[in-house]
Amino acid sequence: MVFARTLCLLLAVFVASTAAATRILSLNPNGFPVGFGAQVVDVSGNGRYAVLQSRQLIPEDQSNQVQVYVYDLVTDEIELISVQPDGTASSDSVVQYDSPHSRVISSDGRYVLFRTSASDITPGINTNGQQQIYRRDRELGITEIMSVAGDRTTAANQGIFEYTMDCSGQQILFRTPANNLTPEMQGGAFLHQADAPPDSGVVTRKACSDDDGGFVGCRDFSIGNGLIAFRANSSDLTPVDPPGWDIFVANVIDGNNILVTEDVGTIATSRQHGAPTSACSGHRIAFTTNVNLFFNPDGTFERDLYVVDTVSGQKLRFGLGDPSGASLVDSNNMDVTISDSGQLIGFQTALNIDPRDTNSAVRDAHFIEFNRSLSTYTLHYVGHWNDVPSDRSSFAPHLGDNGMAVFMSDSTDPQWPQTNGWRHAFANLPPDEFSVIFQGNFQSVP
Repeated sequence: MVFARTLCLLLAVFVASTAAATRILSLNPNGFPVGFGAQVVDVSGNGRYAVLQSRQLIPEDQSNQVQVYVYDLVTDEIELISVQPDGTASSDSVVQYDSPHSRVISSDGRYVLFRTSASDITPGINTNGQQQIYRRDRELGITEIMSVAGDRTTAANQGIFEYTMDCSGQQILFRTPANNLTPEMQGGAFLHQADAPPDSGVVTRKACSDDDGGFVGCRDFSIGNGLIAFRANSSDLTPVDPPGWDIFVANVIDGNNILVTEDVGTIATSRQHGAPTSACSGHRIAFTTNVNLFFNPDGTFERDLYVVDTVSGQKLRFGLGDPSGASLVDSNNMDVTISDSGQLIGFQTALNIDPRDTNSAVRDAHFIEFNRSLSTYTLHYVGHWNDVPSDRSSFAPHLGDNGMAVFMSDSTDPQWPQTNGWRHAFANLPPDEFSVIFQGNFQSVP
């Protein structure tokens, strides 16, 4: 169902003026901000399709339930995703999405994941009265349940806690206490291979294991190219794994684990990490942590923003371009996102690091743009309405590889669309010349 709406070197700080082009996405069919706002879930790697959760963005949806939509940022068409087989809206609301680090739309925008307890999405399958995850094929116009056993008909007998997929939309990763999906008869993280032959034995299998092959609890995960980035509280995943929570990258084929948050210098006794988010390659990930990945980078164990490439061995830490290299993030801004290519990193910060950002909000949306060699980077301020900062906050930037940034804001500034204080979805188009701050105070290995 589609509805068309008309509508590191230390460098000097430099800001280039550009023409901004911000627009609101969460409008009702009459062109006004929709009641109760909207949530940005993801944006496709090609930067064309934004995934939203909201109510009645199209006139055909009369369900008065929270549904999943795809907004075409080129044509302004809106497509309802959480539909029954006949194309009408589901009679139940989808479950609120709470994992901004996870991917729920394929790079090309063909596949979209969502979670709901509705029983009318795939009526032929008994959902056991539980929340299940589904994949919508926008090209074929069909929806299939993904939280199932290898027979593709036995649905999880417990609800799904979190979920994500790779850039192709074929590898689906989810976590549930269900004990009816694999021969181990235990819950945990599961990998569903949507394009695997039914008799292959790899349609649905347990994910995340320790050095001895035993399954471990992993969470806050993302996946790319068969590599899973996740958090776990275990000392058996690698030989050098310290006690407490850490971030790992696991190969789902050979079961090997790499410890990403390995202390350099003094070991952090309190280990605080944001969820890791991975590019399509799977080996480039971004996250926040208070663990020092360099020798005493800031003299404290405060949270910092890092990007790590587990193949090249590169590690990057980001800070302000001043002698202290102060952290960009804190405990209120610990979530980050990454574009499919891994060259754009979205984050939010309480710091006013752009001259246009003159508010006192606890969080505003930005992203980091790397050059191809990861030797220099550029900061972009995106959480604004045509250069006017939010009077409240802007957050959760999701990024297309073309620089398209989709984010949320609850601004009540009169120069912004009147949102009545609800969170709404906005998009900032990539200008011909980005508004930039060249930022050189960061550490890099090697």
